[in-house]
Amino acid sequence: MALEVTLSPATAGEGRGEGRVAVERNLPSASLTLPLNPERAWRVEGSGRGYLFLRILAIALGLFAIVKSAGAGEAPYGGASPVSCLKLTLADVGHVLSAPVRWDGQDWLVFGGLALGVAAAYTADAPIRDAARRSQDKSAGRSLTVVEQLGSWGGFGVIGGIYAAGLVSGKSGLMDAGFDALVSVGIAGGIITPAIKYSVGRSRPWKDEGIHKFRPFSGNVSFPSGHTTQAFAIASVVAESSESVWLGGVSYALAATVGAARIYHDAHFASDVLAGAVIGTATGVAVVRYNRERRARAEPAAVQFVPLYVMGTPAAAVAINY
Repeated sequence: MALEVTLSPATAGEGRGEGRVAVERNLPSASLTLPLNPERAWRVEGSGRGYLFLRILAIALGLFAIVKSAGAGEAPYGGASPVSCLKLTLADVGHVLSAPVRWDGQDWLVFGGLALGVAAAYTADAPIRDAARRSQDKSAGRSLTVVEQLGSWGGFGVIGGIYAAGLVSGKSGLMDAGFDALVSVGIAGGIITPAIKYSVGRSRPWKDEGIHKFRPFSGNVSFPSGHTTQAFAIASVVAESSESVWLGGVSYALAATVGAARIYHDAHFASDVLAGAVIGTATGVAVVRYNRERRARAEPAAVQFVPLYVMGTPAAAVAINY
């Protein structure tokens, strides 16, 4: 039986802290309404055991990708060993985080253009939020909630699925893509975005504190969007690793829908979403291109025995390439 829980404000005329608890049952679904604050409504949706099963499956697939890429099958780099995967992961982290040091004039120009784009979105945060709030629709909200999971647990299911497909089919390119996506999410969603979030301290839209409320290290973490960061990190890896323009377009479209869902659900402003998209995309593209070069340079260790005669005495030389 599906279960939907809606936490909504009290009706007009009811004071703060007052309200009602109403349960409306219409099998096979049920709705529970709990009043909170006249100024804010929270919405939590689920579908019972099936929803929990999907979460567990997605997380399991993500863990599967981590374990398999670190010790089984065809490793992404330098042989099938956890050490080789760890080396590549650390190299990726260092490469991405130190990128500004290597930027030239054109790179800084691109960065400046993207920063101006985020700034422009910032000036439109209020009207975009107002438009999203006016267009609320229950069915649209549910559909967006499903796609939105690609920015959280669902994304790990995609990563694990990509790696599993490569393992089953024997295609190392798919396994490499799964590994690159996992690393990209770790760097963008686990290091870069959280660092900016806590340093900037922007208030969430649903707090109704305005678009200019910034309190560094206060626990406010609206800017940038973590869901959007993860979704675009995965999408950029898929697009960069595939020769299919169609597949890349679909990947980016789904990632953009995740960002739209965060705005629609009043979890982020438009500029939060755009910043997350930039971070995720830049990280994913950088990781794929860097790893592609490293894999191209990687050669399996080879041992050669060369017979020699030293001063009339038979001998042998051993040459190891690594």
